[in-house]
This record gives sequence, C-alpha cells and structure tokens, in this order.
Amino acid sequence: MNDNDAREDDLRRRVAKFVRREGYPLEMGVGLDLLNCGWAVYHSAPYADPTSGEVRAADIYTSKRFLASERCAARVALAVECKFSRGRPWVAVRGPTSSA
Repeated sequence: MNDNDAREDDLRRRVAKFVRREGYPLEMGVGLDLLNCGWAVYHSAPYADPTSGEVRAADIYTSKRFLASERCAARVALAVECKFSRGRPWVAVRGPTSSA
C-alpha cells in the first residue's frame, strides 16, 4: 500500500467514524422505515422555528394521507428529529401550546 492509498483509507475510516457518531445511519433507517410504510419522506427539511422565527432544518419531514371515506380524508405531517444517544437518558421537550 502506498502513501496515497494509506491516506485515502485513513480518510474513509475517519468519515465512517464521524457518520456513526453523529447518528446519520439512524436518520436514514427511520426515513427508509417511513417510506416502506407509505409515508412521503424529505430529509433536512427547512421550517420556521415558532419560538425564534429562525429557519432551521428538521432531520426528517414526513407526511401521509389517510382516507376515512370517499368524502373524508386527513393528512398527517410530522417533523422528526433523530438523535443518537449511547449511554445517555432520553428527554422529550414540548414547546408552548395555545388553545385554538
């Protein structure tokens, strides 16, 4: 193996380690599972943060239409964040709600 091959091999290992550490495989797996269940899936979908107004990116935006009858349908849309947490507790945080 020459020096160039060794550098490329090292780069591949470092990139693979980074991807595994960041949870990207989890995001891809969740997206594939949603697709296989008939959901439309969009990765890194932009949205306006309701608290700050800043544009952010959700890991996954997904939606699916459900028919109750010929005249009644509903579309469910979800913004999904995929977090990889080895050895750490899971925490769910909910934003403020309004009474509409």
